[in-house]
Amino acid sequence: MGATMIVESGWNRVAKQTAHKKRRRNAFGQRDFRRQHGRQRVVNAAQPHTAFGRNDLFIAFGLVAVTLAVYAQVASHQFIILDDNRYIRENPMVNHGLTLTGIAWAFTTFHAANWHPLTWLSHMLDSQMFGLNAGGHLVVNALIHAANGLLLFLFLRRVTGAKWRSAIVAALFALHPLHVESVAWAAERKDTLSTFFGLLSLVAYARYVETPSWKRYALVAVALALGLMAKPMLVTWPFVLLLLDYWPFHRFQWQRATRPAGSREAPAFLSCRGFDGHNFHRAVARRSSPHICASARFATSV
Repeated sequence: MGATMIVESGWNRVAKQTAHKKRRRNAFGQRDFRRQHGRQRVVNAAQPHTAFGRNDLFIAFGLVAVTLAVYAQVASHQFIILDDNRYIRENPMVNHGLTLTGIAWAFTTFHAANWHPLTWLSHMLDSQMFGLNAGGHLVVNALIHAANGLLLFLFLRRVTGAKWRSAIVAALFALHPLHVESVAWAAERKDTLSTFFGLLSLVAYARYVETPSWKRYALVAVALALGLMAKPMLVTWPFVLLLLDYWPFHRFQWQRATRPAGSREAPAFLSCRGFDGHNFHRAVARRSSPHICASARFATSV
């Protein structure tokens, strides 16, 4: 009997040790699973596994509605003295609406020390529809800005899978007071319009990352080119694509026998460099005059 008790206690001890080891393995397994699962959500954030559901539609509609409700007051605003006169009111090429002469002028002029033909064409279209009614011009600014908030939400939702956090970021972007100037100032159409095509290029780039192809990359290039024709500020956009390659796409790495990181953005860098150099030299040529001192020119360039 004593031997039997010893054997049973030995078996019990072995069973307890085995159960303890299983529990530890299960705990470690669950921890590893959580880590891998969380990382997988980030790595594959750009994959189309997150469907755009009914809640997303409600969020998108809410973003547009709230943005337009806040900026609807610009319909009663007027043009201001700063730039609005030479951009629209006192510019016959613009306030005569869309004409063949005006379209040719938009692609060849450096009026106001900028080359942004798409911005000029948008002002011409506004003048064609609203004449010199400032409210119409500003309402179009508000519509473009609302579309920008929507595009930002769609992009963040697609690449992160975080629905509500993406909605909060998009709402902060749409309603932040910093953007009031871009909406309530008619001459700042170049800001809202370039932002629209810049965000559109990010959405196109996310689609390219999902399934790389020259057609999808061409969409990125076209959207970026249109943004540059609205405002040359987008020359920095290829650096944004590099940051996206680092996070959330996790494509920023060096590998043997493959192209180095950043080579995908090389065409975008080259095109932006061309736009930047073209605008810079023409702007300097127009602004350089004997009565402007060197310190003022340096301050303006900075």
